[in-house]
Amino acid sequence: MVQSLEYPKRKSTTLNRYNSRGTYELSTIHSIVNYTNVLHVSFPAGPEDPFPAILPMIGVMGSFEFPSAGLDEPLDCYLHGYVSARLMRLARDSDKGLPVSIAATKVDGLVLSLTPNSHSYNYRSAVLQGYAKPVETDAEKLFAMELITNKVVPQRWQHTRTPPDKVEMTSTTILRVRIEAGSAKVRHGEPHDDAKDLDRADLVDSTWTGVLPLYETLDTPIPASTNKVKEVPQYVADYVAQSNARSRTQASNAAKDCMPKPRRESRARADTRPGFARPPGAPAAAPRATARPPYDDDDVVDVDTEESPPQRSTPRKHARARPGKSKTSPAPSPAADRDRRRRRSERRASETPVKDRAKYSSGSSHDSGSHLLSADALAKLNAYNQGEKYLQQKQEKQKKQQQTQEKQKKQQQQKQEKQQQKQQKQQQKQQQKQQVNEKQYKNLRAPGDATEQQRRRKRRKRNRDVSGAILEEGRGATKHTSHTSYYYDEKGYEVRKHKEHANRGRGGKSRKWWWIFGAVSLVVLIIIIVVAVVVSNKNSKKSGSESATTSDSGDTPTNECDSSDVPTSAKDSPYTDSSLWADSTDFNCTYTAETVGGLSVMGLNSTWDDTTRANANVPPLNQAWEYGDMPIRGVNVGGWLSIEPFITPSLFDYATSANVVDEYTLTSHLGNSSATTVLENHYATFVTRQTFEDIKNAGLDHVRIPYPYWLVQTYSGDPYVKGVGWRYLLRAIEYCRQNGLRVNLDLHAVPGSQNGWTHSGRLGSINWINGTDGATNAQRSLDIHNQLSTFFAQSRYKNVVTIYGLVNEPKMTVIPRDSVLSWNKKAIAIIRDNGLTSPHITFGDGFLALSDWQGEFQDVDSKLLLDTHQYQIFNTGELNLTHVDKIKLACSGWTALMIGSNNKKTGWGPTLNGEWSQADTDCAPNLNNVGIGSRWAGTLDLSSMPSQGESVLTPSCVTAPECNCASANAAASSYSAEYKKFLKMYAEAQMHSFEQAWGWFYWTWKTEAAVQWSWMLGLEAGILPTKAYSTDFNCSQDIPDFATQGLSESF
Repeated sequence: MVQSLEYPKRKSTTLNRYNSRGTYELSTIHSIVNYTNVLHVSFPAGPEDPFPAILPMIGVMGSFEFPSAGLDEPLDCYLHGYVSARLMRLARDSDKGLPVSIAATKVDGLVLSLTPNSHSYNYRSAVLQGYAKPVETDAEKLFAMELITNKVVPQRWQHTRTPPDKVEMTSTTILRVRIEAGSAKVRHGEPHDDAKDLDRADLVDSTWTGVLPLYETLDTPIPASTNKVKEVPQYVADYVAQSNARSRTQASNAAKDCMPKPRRESRARADTRPGFARPPGAPAAAPRATARPPYDDDDVVDVDTEESPPQRSTPRKHARARPGKSKTSPAPSPAADRDRRRRRSERRASETPVKDRAKYSSGSSHDSGSHLLSADALAKLNAYNQGEKYLQQKQEKQKKQQQTQEKQKKQQQQKQEKQQQKQQKQQQKQQQKQQVNEKQYKNLRAPGDATEQQRRRKRRKRNRDVSGAILEEGRGATKHTSHTSYYYDEKGYEVRKHKEHANRGRGGKSRKWWWIFGAVSLVVLIIIIVVAVVVSNKNSKKSGSESATTSDSGDTPTNECDSSDVPTSAKDSPYTDSSLWADSTDFNCTYTAETVGGLSVMGLNSTWDDTTRANANVPPLNQAWEYGDMPIRGVNVGGWLSIEPFITPSLFDYATSANVVDEYTLTSHLGNSSATTVLENHYATFVTRQTFEDIKNAGLDHVRIPYPYWLVQTYSGDPYVKGVGWRYLLRAIEYCRQNGLRVNLDLHAVPGSQNGWTHSGRLGSINWINGTDGATNAQRSLDIHNQLSTFFAQSRYKNVVTIYGLVNEPKMTVIPRDSVLSWNKKAIAIIRDNGLTSPHITFGDGFLALSDWQGEFQDVDSKLLLDTHQYQIFNTGELNLTHVDKIKLACSGWTALMIGSNNKKTGWGPTLNGEWSQADTDCAPNLNNVGIGSRWAGTLDLSSMPSQGESVLTPSCVTAPECNCASANAAASSYSAEYKKFLKMYAEAQMHSFEQAWGWFYWTWKTEAAVQWSWMLGLEAGILPTKAYSTDFNCSQDIPDFATQGLSESF
């Protein structure tokens, strides 16, 4: 199970008494701080004052550098105060920052016991320690002021006069506290009385014990004397109702968490308390301790944090009821109740505490009204589900195995039928060929001709060049005369030219040879006419398809390779057996066993041209690109070699019971044979030669190609299709070369999964460096880089592969930071030692704040790039921005962010934005996982996959609750003129911001239906610039008020 990120233990924050109630998890601590209205801040008052000062203040957790960070990630604490206050002055005068302690406490109930000594509170408390410095930039100050304002009442900022005027900005100081350590302590449940007191019948029978739930209540809003608005705004009324319901539920659940479990008929009730979601970069912390298995109604499910017994991993059978005890008894007798409580107390004293790892965690760092989910309530529910689901899962597994066997059997029959049909066609073709030969060359044959033909065939095989190691080692310098020669047309595409060999006789020319010459000429003429007709029809089809659309998915892959020269030893290999290829377009079908770095070069041609350029504004491939001065304007080809459900939903269109949610479950469901067929057809048609021509014509100059590790290697237990995508990756690089496009190679999935998301191959836990087999998978990924870097160190890739990525989006909020950096160093050393010295190497920011990278990971390599991915839609605090504010954030916030990060004095250094989009909602189907809803509409139910974050069951748009995804997912033809104007300006604002650093790669070029995630579809819809290098808007221009122009904020 993925472990949550924790603060380091320090003497000042380590819990001593009842330490089993404590936790150092970021998610729990940050949630308590954000949920507490008033924080108490302690700081040294000065050298002459022996007592520390303590101030009640408003504060909130957040990250300016990474606004989408969730509560389980490293955050700063922002405190609001007056400019001349003592705290602000002391913090301003401190070089390192003023040391402060921040305390937050919420009381959830009064616990009344048998004796005064055992009375207590149900509570949640947290302490943070760090160094406070005043925020210096207006952009960050506005960011913090908005966070703090919305902590008072969510959405309040956008319903007031904003931004603050100059006087207000000057008189206000915002402190940013860089947190160094923290801890939390939580008490919940019923009274904990001693066994000796529980044995006293007189005391138990005469003393009421229990919990008085305690919670804050917001009363009916009272208008100000100057108020002119007749009705209370809906967002205020909603907050009052939701806050009161949430607080009441929290206090009630805190009281009930450790009481006897409900009887069997009530066990199946789901925990319906709402929760906020995290962006994809911030999944919620998962509990370390699993739930106890189901018990009989007589037993007590005890999941108190300090008293839970060691857990079992398998369901436990229900025990028989004790004689004389009715399972349906509505309430036990006082004596039986006393006995039960005494037994429980004795059991608690003898059992080892188990620490509960995910108490009361919330979802968004931008919403102070975080819905607090009780891990204990979930543990009870899971305990029941574990038992009830066991038989259901077993039955489903048996059913699935039976279906798989039937499907495999049917597929095997279909495969055999196809092979038989293929053999029949080959036999017919061979017979026809023999008939033609016998008819037209009957009189040409001489006794030695058969031997001569064999020599010619061997010569053709020997002289058809292959790329890679042969040329690199100098063995391809001298070419023999070949029957087939190659040349390149003006676009760089290979054309095969057949040479006719003249037949020469000995002595004089007889009439016989004239007849033969005439017959051969007639045959040649017929062939020329047929070829001309075929080429004409092919060109007509191509022209028609280009004029209608640039979509490639309608093409049908064809294999025209002659695999007769493939030896038996190379059969059944996806790299070298060309008879298995679904598509042979632009591949060299000549068999070769040559490899570089253990990777096949088969399919490549022997020559290439690096004189091409993407457009007149950039240099050709064989001239240096001035990186850092000339911005990158690129696009990803995502969802192709590394598939994603929201990009190609058709690949994941299965019944819910099939549980096909990622490439792992898809290939497992299909089986290797069917998966190979399905995925190779996707590789061959989703991205083609036309794709890269269109990218060039769109004014783009770089292409980022995401690919998974199974293109190179698979391991025990992997269901992935091995190696089939490798030659398509190589062909794509050649297509880029032909169009003057430089390539960013991005290893998008590594063994074990670096982030637990679908695009890493497998949804769920992180087992790379971290978790199960973490060290083994880390070494495997180094081995893969060893092969890849050796291969791409060939001179043919020097000018075209100019950026090389280590690993996409490693989740460093879960994986230890130092461990990732250590792996990065090892990978870089391997890559450079293998001779891959030309490309810049990118490493991911790991979802840490960009400012946290300042001074880190320096002096490792002179050509490193920090890769960051910026989106506004995976955070509820940014989702509910108005259209104008979204553009403002892109312009002011992100421009400052990129400029600061790109400068070593203020950030890490060279920074590239590797992913972004113009989507302004998270409504695209399957974006948040297959079949899962959206934050925008309040339908994001992640209760079945807690590792992916928390649910968002309330709408997140500005006009909530009037939020729906119908308009966002509608066809682009239905977009209003105002909405198109906004989308284009929104995209161009982001482009302007990212070009202040090294540039950008849009995510992505093509989708099946998600227009706002596809540059290709965006061009067709008119919501992206016709040429990427020529935009209509930049951030120095005024932003129109879209609301007054009639654009609804719910769309």
